[in-house]
Amino acid sequence: MTTALLTIVVAILGAALALIWTVAAAVRRSMEGLASEAWGLEPLDVDEQPEPLERAAEHADWADENGFEWDGLYSLVVPNNPAASLAVWRLPPGHTYFVCYLYGNQEFSEFVTVFDEQRKIAVSTSDSSASLLSRAKPPAFKQAFVGLSHDDRFARHHETVGTLAARWGITPKASSTPVAESIPRSVRGEARRIMATPGWSFRGVYGYFIGRHLAANRNARIPASAPFSITP
Repeated sequence: MTTALLTIVVAILGAALALIWTVAAAVRRSMEGLASEAWGLEPLDVDEQPEPLERAAEHADWADENGFEWDGLYSLVVPNNPAASLAVWRLPPGHTYFVCYLYGNQEFSEFVTVFDEQRKIAVSTSDSSASLLSRAKPPAFKQAFVGLSHDDRFARHHETVGTLAARWGITPKASSTPVAESIPRSVRGEARRIMATPGWSFRGVYGYFIGRHLAANRNARIPASAPFSITP
């Protein structure tokens, strides 16, 4: 190998390592913020601050047309993460949510169906592969379908919900916890679980560049049976 070629290879490797380190550091800062107690969801008055809901008009129209009821608009300010607004709808009897996240010039949405709030049995289906940066650990299941309409993505969500219900012999149950409490608690728990995994920040690098793209547009894998005893 010539000196010039060796210099180029070393430079490329150095740039790659610097990029990996930078992304790993960003993942660490973000996750530390999500795991902290220094944030929560703050209700917003739609009449006083209509802009977030106006941005989510397409989502609101779909929610109304498909039987979802308005739950509320919330402000989300997490340390080391972009500020965001959340618009939330709930489908009666109350075990399935439609959540729209708005931050900067970006937005994404997800469906969440709760089976057991205490045991954290749930299925979420996003329209962004960013939701798959880390692997979900059963009994929580995550999936993302990029580029699908709300109708098609909701259908895929129902497929996985139906599979989970059939294999584990359980049915979704309405949550009694307000969204302003349940979302922060769920996010913190997930962040702390991830941070307990050895090498988690570098796993986040893999998830950012490779893992999320491989996992997108596939239904979550549901084990044939629950990892614990379930009483229907």
